[in-house]
Amino acid sequence: MRVSRVLVVVAGLALAALAWKLHSVSRRSASMLDLGLEMATYTQGALLAGFAIAWLRPRAGGSGFVWSAPLSVAVVFALARHEPRAPWVCAGFALVFSAAWLALRAVPDLVRGVQGSRVAQQLFVVLLASVAVVWLNRFGLFSIEQSPAAGGGWVQARLEYPWYVPIGSTVAFVLGLALARPEPATVRSRAPSTA
Repeated sequence: MRVSRVLVVVAGLALAALAWKLHSVSRRSASMLDLGLEMATYTQGALLAGFAIAWLRPRAGGSGFVWSAPLSVAVVFALARHEPRAPWVCAGFALVFSAAWLALRAVPDLVRGVQGSRVAQQLFVVLLASVAVVWLNRFGLFSIEQSPAAGGGWVQARLEYPWYVPIGSTVAFVLGLALARPEPATVRSRAPSTA
């Protein structure tokens, strides 16, 4: 009974903190509906890609998707957020993600006997995707319209949230297939038959 009471208090504090933070975040959105739709689109692309990988490429397995889903969310975050702390978040994600890939995937694959060239290819994809997250956050503004207020020049703006799902699902699908766990190079020998 004590554990349930403690969990109720913890959940209440977490919800209060979330409400306090969403109040400050809601000032940037036109309405709460826009805010809710935007927040949901961060993960919907990865979710759709997970279903697509399972249906279209069942032999690929989910090993690549485990790594491509966080990259998909990070790419959407990099395109959506351009406030002062966002570059630090993206750079921190890129470093932690690359280090995690090396420690949890590249080294164990090499120990398992996977070809070094295959591990190197996947490592290159991970590093390229990590750099892309940082680059998109820095340069991911797009010229969208000519503005008379800007002297007839193009106005730079971030991508709007309806684009997050197609971009996120494409990133998660392509990287999910590219980062699927390769088979070891060693071929298992057959047991001799008794005839």
